[in-house]
Amino acid sequence: GDITGGSCYGDSSCSYAGRNSGRVGSITDGSCNGDTACYHAGSSSGIVGDITAGSCDGDYACSAAGSGSGSVGDIAGGSCYGHYACLYAGSSSGSVGDITGGSCYGYQACYLAGSGGGSVGDIADGSCYFMDACNSAGYFGGSVGSITDGSCYGLHSCSWAGYDSGSVGSITDGSCIGDYACTQAGYSGGSVGAIAGGSCNDHHACLYAGSSSGSVGDITGGSCYGYQA
Repeated sequence: GDITGGSCYGDSSCSYAGRNSGRVGSITDGSCNGDTACYHAGSSSGIVGDITAGSCDGDYACSAAGSGSGSVGDIAGGSCYGHYACLYAGSSSGSVGDITGGSCYGYQACYLAGSGGGSVGDIADGSCYFMDACNSAGYFGGSVGSITDGSCYGLHSCSWAGYDSGSVGSITDGSCIGDYACTQAGYSGGSVGAIAGGSCNDHHACLYAGSSSGSVGDITGGSCYGYQA
């Protein structure tokens, strides 16, 4: 069933919840908070519903959640907040729904999320924020939806996103801002949609994006602005 009302609070709270073909409903109302929080929740063919309303906050947050052919629903409302945030979430043929509302906030943010044949829905509302941001998200045959509303903000930004036959939707509204910006995004047979609205800006901007048989849509609105542009 669902985990609600600030339940399951403490170290290792909901880590591995629903793993190995298990099933857990939605996690909401500030539940599953503590060190290792929802680490590997819904992984290895497991299922976890939506994670919302400030849930799964802690040192490992939602890293590897929904990975390994598992699934997690939408992550919203400032959830999955902590040191490893959503690192590897939905990777290795797993899936995660939309990430919205300032969720997946922390040191590793959404690094490698949806990689290795996995998938992540849209990333919006200032989500996936901090040092490794969305670096390599959707890499190696994975996919990520649109990245909007100032999301994927941090040092490695969206570099290598959709790289190596992966895909990323449109990047808009001041998203993917950071030192590596969108370097090699969609590179090596990958694809990235339109880049618009002042997105992919910083030192490396869109260096090599869409090269080596990859593709990038239209670049407009002061995007891909930086030293190596």
